[in-house]
Amino acid sequence: KRDYVHGYHSEEQDRLLHQARYLESMVHDGIDLSRCKNILEVGSGVGAQTAILLERFPEAKITCVDAEPAQIKRAQDHLQGDLDRIEFITATAENMNLTEGSRDGAFICWFLEHVSDPEKVLRKVHAALRPGSPAFAIEVFNPLFRLHPPPLATIRYFQAFNELQKSIGGDPEVGLPLGALFRRAGFREVRQEFLTFTYDGGDAELRNSRLDYWFEILGSGFPALERAGKATKADLAAIKADLEKLKSDPHSTFLFGFVRVFAHA
Repeated sequence: KRDYVHGYHSEEQDRLLHQARYLESMVHDGIDLSRCKNILEVGSGVGAQTAILLERFPEAKITCVDAEPAQIKRAQDHLQGDLDRIEFITATAENMNLTEGSRDGAFICWFLEHVSDPEKVLRKVHAALRPGSPAFAIEVFNPLFRLHPPPLATIRYFQAFNELQKSIGGDPEVGLPLGALFRRAGFREVRQEFLTFTYDGGDAELRNSRLDYWFEILGSGFPALERAGKATKADLAAIKADLEKLKSDPHSTFLFGFVRVFAHA
């Protein structure tokens, strides 16, 4: 079990399920695991991404690895109609013990940012894959998030959010070295993409939807920030005020992005 900046409460589990569907096309389009029979998903959490993988690749079985029993329980409830296609393993990714070459595809999403040694995790994944198996990872690079005009309260809060994640062993910028981490772990044919999307008043409804989503992420970290003494309820109220101001400003602009890596074992 590892510290998790967002927490494991039911509201956070609901957020993860909603997030997976909200970003499905962004995250999954271009990912092809159709030839895989046994996909390894590391950091599978509540099964939010697992459900999408099961739908997109109906011939595959999935091995879900997560260290938090409460997340696995929620995943089992969420995926109860497909449990015959899933193997759940309760273990940290750094210590998972899978038979060498026993899987033929791998998928990692929004997980390595919470790991203190992502290269070790990727080495474990590489060992579990048959040679030539495809592997995909989707990760954050938080400097890609930008708002104009710059909302000062939100910028300060986001800095505190990132500092907290680093203090508990994560890396909110892991997307930048992600390709290099894959190569060091033994993967080949590594291709890295920085995906960015800009939203402004040209489609205010879409921009505001993306803003709501991002501020929901920020708010999910508030309990941990408050416990750590890095944010107060006044800070949370201030970023909510920033959100409403940005949504009502016809000229406000939001830059949103993340990183994907495609590779083979």
